[in-house]
Amino acid sequence: EVLEECMGKMPDDIVPYNAGIIPVIQAYFSIDDIETATAMVTKYADNLESELIYYRSIAGVNDYRFMKTNYDFLQNIRDLNSMRSICMGYGEVELARQLDEKVTLYAQDYDRFFR
Repeated sequence: EVLEECMGKMPDDIVPYNAGIIPVIQAYFSIDDIETATAMVTKYADNLESELIYYRSIAGVNDYRFMKTNYDFLQNIRDLNSMRSICMGYGEVELARQLDEKVTLYAQDYDRFFR
C-alpha cells in the first residue's frame, strides 16, 4: 500500500525514474510483486540505455560535451548493474542476463571512451 501511494504521487511520466527508484524496485520484489518490479526494471533500463546511446552518439562529434558525460555514463552502467544484481537475487535470471549484456556492452564503451 505504501509503495502504491509513493508511485501514485510520483509516476514516471511526471518524475522520471532515476537511481532513487532502485530501492523501490527492490521493495516490490521483496513483497513478491514481481510483475510491477520487473516492469519498473525494464522501463528504467530502457531509459538508461537511451541515455547511453545518446552519449555514444556524441563521441567524436563534440569531444568537450562528450567528456562531460563521464560521470553520467558510469552512473547509468552502475544502475544497470545494481538492477542486474537485484534481479538475480530474486530469481529473475532472464532479466538479469539481459541487463548483464547491457552492462558488458556499455562497460566496454566506457573503457574505450574514458580511459
